[in-house]
Amino acid sequence: MKTEELPISVNTRKVEYGKRIEVVLVNGMNEQHPFRLHSHSR
Repeated sequence: MKTEELPISVNTRKVEYGKRIEVVLVNGMNEQHPFRLHSHSR
């Protein structure tokens, strides 16, 4: 599925190939929550 085809509710961000980004996750609760970051290629 192409990024453009994803529903707006998934909050995607398209990043140009070779660019770096910083992702900051803030857990606003006192509970642990597992998180996985997936990378998708063409």
